[in-house]
Order: sequence, then structure tokens, then C-alpha cells
Amino acid sequence: MSPAKASGQDPVVIELREQTRWLRLLGLQTMKPLIAAMTDPSERLAYELSYGERSSRQIAQLVARSQTKVVRWWSSWCATGIASDTGGGRARRLVSLRDLGIDVPEKRGLDAGLANGVSEAAVNGQ
Repeated sequence: MSPAKASGQDPVVIELREQTRWLRLLGLQTMKPLIAAMTDPSERLAYELSYGERSSRQIAQLVARSQTKVVRWWSSWCATGIASDTGGGRARRLVSLRDLGIDVPEKRGLDAGLANGVSEAAVNGQ
């Protein structure tokens, strides 16, 4: 009996899931060098914090860089495909650095962000 019949699933769905697993593997292998090229710890932290909910101003405060710098990073990441534009003037990373086994710097701007009116819940992604 075939795996599709044994599981009761459509063979096309099983094949698509298998292809998706392979594409994810290939994509992660391609992405890792792009992320590794981020030598500035602030850029890595900004990437990790860019999951579509924070503004460039909030991220700039958290990583102690200018808002212009964050917007430039977002543009670069979107151009290379490691992030996407959410349509609301924000960027969403493709994958967490932690998921790639890459260390994420501490939130250096946490105290500055709180002092400048960014709530602790916003800093922690809540």
C-alpha cells in the first residue's frame, strides 16, 4: 500500500509537502550567507526585530541607529528577498536568526527606547 493511501491523503498534497521541505532547505542554505554578511550587530538585531509590527522609528531606538539607516536596511533586505514589505511602511523578516542558528545581539537600546516612550511590551514584541 502506498504512503498516500495508508495516510488517506491526496498524493498531490503529499508531493507538494515534500517539495516544500526541499525548497525550505535550499532557501535556508542560500539565506545563511546573506545574513552572515551582516557584520554590524545593530543590523542583525534590527533584522530580528523586524517582524512587521514595529515602525522604523521604534527599531531605530532599540538598536541605537538612525531611522534612515533602518529604512535603508529594510530596502536592502527586501531587494535581496530576506524580508518583505508589509504594505504599511514596515518590513517583515523572512525567518528568525535564531531559527538559522545565528546569535542575536542583546537589545542594546532597550533602556533608551523605554526612556523615549517606547513601551516595554512593544520592545518585547507583545
